[in-house]
Amino acid sequence: MGQRYFLDANVLVPARLRDVVLTIALAAPVEVHWSHEVLDEVKRNLPQSMNASSVAALLGQLEVAFPNANIGNVSHTPSGAGHAHINIKDRHVVIGAWRCQASLLVTDDQNLRREVRSSCSRWLSAISSDVFLASQYAGDVPHVRASVVSMVERRWQMLDVGERSSEEVFDLWLRRHQLTRAAEAFRGSG
Repeated sequence: MGQRYFLDANVLVPARLRDVVLTIALAAPVEVHWSHEVLDEVKRNLPQSMNASSVAALLGQLEVAFPNANIGNVSHTPSGAGHAHINIKDRHVVIGAWRCQASLLVTDDQNLRREVRSSCSRWLSAISSDVFLASQYAGDVPHVRASVVSMVERRWQMLDVGERSSEEVFDLWLRRHQLTRAAEAFRGSG
């Protein structure tokens, strides 16, 4: 297996970002993890328009697709390795990364990335979803691009894209969401 990543809830809540990150995780030589606390945060932050059965179905799909991703409850893990210097609201994320021995934390929380740099940089790097996506396209894994394009064709059909190809739709989505590094790497991988 490749690099081990711990995913923050803010990467799993937005539906299309979740689609892309998890499609890559299935296609690339990477291992993704999260904790019960991260999934609880996901549940609390999903759109209110999702009913309880839709939320349960989503979490069930995550469990089926990634049976070894959930490392369980980390809230009772003792602080160490710099965890105490992380704000209390996000400490569970860093403890989860530490618990599963991830070297990379994927989070779109700039403050958390800054705290990880100042407190945990000896053993953990925190990167944005933009950097994560860009790194996967920059690698020499041609089926990563094909997997994402295929996912866009299957799952994003409802987008009003006119005569655009799936590659163009995905590139446009990346740029609209200011995932500029990922957009550059995606264009360069084709």
